[in-house]
Amino acid sequence: MNEVVLRAMSVGELLDKAFRIYRSKFLLLIAILAVALIPDSLIRLVAIFYFPGSFGSLLTSWAQILIRLIATVSLTVFISYTYLEKPITFQNAFSFGLKRYWSVFGANFLVGIMIGMPIAFVGACIVFTIGSAAVGLIILFLPLIVFFSAKWSMSMPAIVLENLGASDGLKRSWNLTDEYFWRVLGTSFAATLLTWLITLLPSYAFAYLFTMVNLDPKIVQFFSLMIEQVATLIASPFSIAATVLIYYDLHIRKEGFDLQVLADTSNEPVVSAE
Repeated sequence: MNEVVLRAMSVGELLDKAFRIYRSKFLLLIAILAVALIPDSLIRLVAIFYFPGSFGSLLTSWAQILIRLIATVSLTVFISYTYLEKPITFQNAFSFGLKRYWSVFGANFLVGIMIGMPIAFVGACIVFTIGSAAVGLIILFLPLIVFFSAKWSMSMPAIVLENLGASDGLKRSWNLTDEYFWRVLGTSFAATLLTWLITLLPSYAFAYLFTMVNLDPKIVQFFSLMIEQVATLIASPFSIAATVLIYYDLHIRKEGFDLQVLADTSNEPVVSAE
């Protein structure tokens, strides 16, 4: 095993390291993500032109959830190996990642229920109430939503990289983020904000421009989709790299993972292929 120098990093160092991994493996990261975005784009195009109603919206929503998750777990494996300076191929990234696919899906489903229900409740209350009541509900639930989102944000890398089940991954994330909640929240927010800005702003800007020239709404949707997918292709690997590095940073700070790696003389991969 090659000697790998690992240490706890500041927020700035962590984001810089994520960007350096992103830059050094740019083409491979894009290729992994494209495997999911291409079929996702085709399904969404079919929905735009042939199923413009609620069925099309449902179809595209589930396509995004199910197909993009394949790229997310595979990118997590690839970025992890890159960070630890271990060899990993395009095919192995998918092979290892897909073994944890349904566990990650299960964890995301549980988080969606736990966080989505308060969001839906707040939204319904805003619609059916006015004034101070709606503001009070937002003040009450928004901090809870942010809190749980941060506490469970490490579940995906924990499940993929430690071969955990859905519930164990959520517990693992909860324990890892103990004592480092604000650090996790701040770093994740910075990476996510950058991703959203790159992904959403160009799409909305071009959609607005296309609307001004009175193009067919389906054509506007088509170009908006293409712009959004290209932006996602460029920005998402950085966000996932930041999440993986936050996970390892917590692993180092709380459990001395850097010392474990230093003492490890085996050549076994981080992610089990079993």
